[in-house]
Amino acid sequence: NKRTAAALKAKGYDYRYVFSKGTRHCDRKVFEQTLADTLIWTWRGWHGE
Repeated sequence: NKRTAAALKAKGYDYRYVFSKGTRHCDRKVFEQTLADTLIWTWRGWHGE
């Protein structure tokens, strides 16, 4: 939610806030449309062992 995003930003954390109008919590269409990009964002900078 907006308050959580604001708190993370204020503390300097890396975060990603995805907002979709007219949808419900964990909406399948939003999940399917954002999953690939979210996984790339999550693992950015990882080079393995």
